[in-house]
Amino acid sequence: MSNLSNISTALTTTIKDSDIHGVTGDLLEVILDKSFKDGILKDIPIISTIIGFVKAGIKINDALFFKKILHLIAQINDVPAEERGKVISEIDESKNYRVKIGEKLLFIVDKCDDHEKAEIIGYLFKEFLKRKMAYDEFLRCCSIIEKCVINDLLVFLNNDIKRYYTINDGEELLNVGMLTLSLKNIRDNNIYLNISKGGELLRIHLLEYLKNRNLQVRLKNFSEIQKHIDYILTSYRNDDNWNNLLTRTVETSAELCNNYKISDDEFNSIIFSIFKGLATEPKSYNLIYRYESTVTDMVKAINEYIAIIIKKNDLNGNDFDMARWKQFEKYFEENKRQINKL
Repeated sequence: MSNLSNISTALTTTIKDSDIHGVTGDLLEVILDKSFKDGILKDIPIISTIIGFVKAGIKINDALFFKKILHLIAQINDVPAEERGKVISEIDESKNYRVKIGEKLLFIVDKCDDHEKAEIIGYLFKEFLKRKMAYDEFLRCCSIIEKCVINDLLVFLNNDIKRYYTINDGEELLNVGMLTLSLKNIRDNNIYLNISKGGELLRIHLLEYLKNRNLQVRLKNFSEIQKHIDYILTSYRNDDNWNNLLTRTVETSAELCNNYKISDDEFNSIIFSIFKGLATEPKSYNLIYRYESTVTDMVKAINEYIAIIIKKNDLNGNDFDMARWKQFEKYFEENKRQINKL
């Protein structure tokens, strides 16, 4: 990334002093389409910097980087500038930290695989700005998110009633710092893992984020859901990230079981369209998956996701519409030949 110093300065000024209410994660697409005419937003330093890059002929890597930056900023756009500036100044003026927050955020975002991780980092940054977590705790969480697979993180967050893991089902979480190993937990020819401090912080501070994420899907109407699916398929294919594409489609499919704005027939149509979308893989994917293995993975992953939700709901006294998913499985078996012809 060229002009790192200028970008760092622009980001720092933006998150400290600017009115960022209008900043959204998809703003980059508008700027790239050259249809961006909002004079007020142009006055935001990081937006002005992005426009400069676009006019000069922005590189793909730079565009993806700025996309991540915008998704981060969008998460803090409801925190007043005065509040943001005060908290950030306290850290920047502290002798305990040699790297200013703006530059530190650039390093963190650069290590994120995609804009979805940057969005989660942004939510955690908002928790820090609202003094719900310490700066060191924020950095600890960022370190975990940088290293983890997004699907592992979402399953870990959704399965918050699970307190202990074995080395067999928790090795990946151990490697990224969500779990911790104690010699006292080696017994019965098995190795047991506990939730680490970082793992606990993630479950505490991303609880509302996860609820809002799930609720957004459950409250959409049929037309909005179709647009949402199209966005997922297009966005993650462009990022060439199969794991995240599978994660988002699995999550959406499961959460739609409890969307009562759509009928069962509309539900069938939506999930069937997802399967069709996954079956028509672009050449740029270079995937070894064929249609049968893709759908098998998809159905298996959805059932695992649903099992976690049901287990949580049983404890909270809520119902999950398992009947809707079961009737889709029957519907799919009767109609899957349509996809085989693709």
